[in-house]
Amino acid sequence: MAPHRRSSGLALSDDEEELEVLLLPSKRPRKATEKRKESEEESHEKLQRQLDRLTKKHANLKRTLQTQKASVAITQEQEEHDLDDDDELFESEEDDNEPSVMKTGSFDSQCTISQQLSSLSRSRSVSQRQCFDYHYATKGHGKRRSATSDPHSAGEPRGRATTTATKHKVPQYRNGQLPSGDPKASDYEPTVSRLILSTIRIWEVCLFTINAFPDQDQQLEWARECWESACRTAGKDYELVDRILGLVRERGANARGGLRDLAHALMKDFGFNKQLSAETKIQNSSRHHQLLGGSDDPGEAIFYFKDIEQKKGYWQNDAVMNLLQQGFFSKKAASSGMVHQLTFWPLPLPLLAIVIATLHVCIKEWAEGYHQSIMFTEGNVKPLYEHYLAALEDYNTINSAVVTKLRTKMYDTLRHRAGMAAVVSTKGLSQEFRRRAQEELAGRTGDTDSDS
Repeated sequence: MAPHRRSSGLALSDDEEELEVLLLPSKRPRKATEKRKESEEESHEKLQRQLDRLTKKHANLKRTLQTQKASVAITQEQEEHDLDDDDELFESEEDDNEPSVMKTGSFDSQCTISQQLSSLSRSRSVSQRQCFDYHYATKGHGKRRSATSDPHSAGEPRGRATTTATKHKVPQYRNGQLPSGDPKASDYEPTVSRLILSTIRIWEVCLFTINAFPDQDQQLEWARECWESACRTAGKDYELVDRILGLVRERGANARGGLRDLAHALMKDFGFNKQLSAETKIQNSSRHHQLLGGSDDPGEAIFYFKDIEQKKGYWQNDAVMNLLQQGFFSKKAASSGMVHQLTFWPLPLPLLAIVIATLHVCIKEWAEGYHQSIMFTEGNVKPLYEHYLAALEDYNTINSAVVTKLRTKMYDTLRHRAGMAAVVSTKGLSQEFRRRAQEELAGRTGDTDSDS
């Protein structure tokens, strides 16, 4: 390679050549530095945009939480009532066929609704409604605690539910030692017992309004978030230990079974008769055949129509309304449908699906002309639930505005039956009032006594 030359044209010395070679490549690092700087600026701008979105999202969720806290209050008397009912509630867990349906706890009274549960539910159903929000204003902000063991934790391991460096209280047993028998909320000190009851109430709301048959991962996520919500509302900080985690997760079958028990009592509304005469059996069998469309295909069933003969009023049959009322609106202000107003208003499609599927199973029990119990297992009920949920979602797409109004009207009707006023949406000034106000204010300045 020809030696580098200065502008004077003189040849460079060896030292000068080496120095020149070192200096010339410096242009390339300069370009690399500029590119790196541009890349860093782009990354910074991207992070700033993400931060702005998160800040706005957090502010919206905070306003939602504050609004609901101001609108819902459950008295201390109701808290104590729930605690008194604890033994009865959990003794029923020994038999999945005799569970309780939605009793309302106290700590979940301030839970709000948001659209943050898309990751906790079937995306196709959650996108059509405002969902439940035990994680509601805080989805994604909580940290998990590690799954470690504590020899001083009343004989049970720490839960897998959380991971922060913060020290959390470990739930203690009521009598200081591990009780015998199946786990119950009353096994624990009163504060923890109330937290468990509150967690279960929130869990059951998720079950009926989001997904009646959550998989294991969803169950774990719900249990953790419900527990954290109950603790936040109560101003407590307890770990979710494995024993309590299992106790909460077991409530699914019991809650669904409780709804089934209520549906059994409504079969007389469909014309079924428990008498065992030959004539009655024929009538029962014929009625069963008619209501289910003479087919095992749930798509042929007609029992859920308001007008069965004309097949009009899809999912608006009186039995559907009666089961909704007894299961979720029977305790007036303390009913889950009232406490979690924004979750149930308008009535969620998953809720309608599990109610209709439950009635379907109960009708099938009369196939032979007399009542024969069918195991209310996930295997028997889930296919029906999924069918009706898909059908309702399809129906909703035909005219979502009208269907939403129907579901809203049904909710208001259920509130009225429970002795509560209908929900009034805030819509601002009416058009007529706005027009008159404009005319009145047009000639005023606000500076004179007549304007005061």
